Amino acid sequence: MSLFGLKTHHKENRFEGWYVRFQDVQKTFNQAFILAFTNYVEDRHTFTQRFDGLKQKATYDRYDREAFSFQDDTVCIGPQKLSLNTFHYQDETLTLSLKLNQTVRPKKSAMSFLRFLPLECFQEVIVLDGVAEGTLTEAGQSREVQGKIYIEKTYGRRFPQQWFWLQAQQFDDPSVRLSFAGGSVPTFKFRPFGFFCLLETQGNIYRFATYNRTRFHQVDLGDSVVFTLRKGKFQARIVVSEHDPTALVGPSDFGQMNREVFESLTAYVTVTLTHHHQTLVHASSSWAGFEWMGQQL
Repeated sequence: MSLFGLKTHHKENRFEGWYVRFQDVQKTFNQAFILAFTNYVEDRHTFTQRFDGLKQKATYDRYDREAFSFQDDTVCIGPQKLSLNTFHYQDETLTLSLKLNQTVRPKKSAMSFLRFLPLECFQEVIVLDGVAEGTLTEAGQSREVQGKIYIEKTYGRRFPQQWFWLQAQQFDDPSVRLSFAGGSVPTFKFRPFGFFCLLETQGNIYRFATYNRTRFHQVDLGDSVVFTLRKGKFQARIVVSEHDPTALVGPSDFGQMNREVFESLTAYVTVTLTHHHQTLVHASSSWAGFEWMGQQL
């Protein structure tokens, strides 16, 4: 079953959204785009969000529910289109048209068998990393752009009560990519903690997760958050700091789009991966995407 395709299209009181992040190589453009819909029975609609991580500004544009379509493996909302090969976004101030290539797609679901459980929220990594190039038009001026692209999707009844999310590509070691998320995962009766971490380096993806018995430890130091993951002889230490978030809109109960979600696209992250106490990776990025929603998990 495709991780990219529709999951909740005909279900009431559900939401579903595709998250796209693009960063150019000159580090002058760092934005995230959300193409989504909600089937909340009292306010069905389709929407897009655009978050400019450098200007720390987010916009939310509503469309009629009928404006959404999924055909030929392409998400369409008005003029916006997203597939595994192309991305086109257009609003009153910006037009971005990209072609995707050299994409790194996880061969397995980030959630593994947990995606079959009756959870209230599901998340999948679609493109862990890829090269995107095309045309950007702003303020009547057009230019060619090339950079990194990341795609994921989230769907279900609501976001968790507490969670974190971390994503980064532009490390000082260009072989490193990271997608890491966790939270108190809502089910019908329980709210257990779950997480996954996909860390790629030198073409190898190291997977740390609840379902493969990784030991998880996290400490909030106020000015930084430190995560430690241990699986067998492998250990990943991830430190996030300089997090200055902006409010976006996310789903609460039944897919209502009325919850504030605080996200940064310019957090600083350092990743260290060791095996038998030998360092395999030590890399940093100042353009990490980070959401820190809640207290100790």
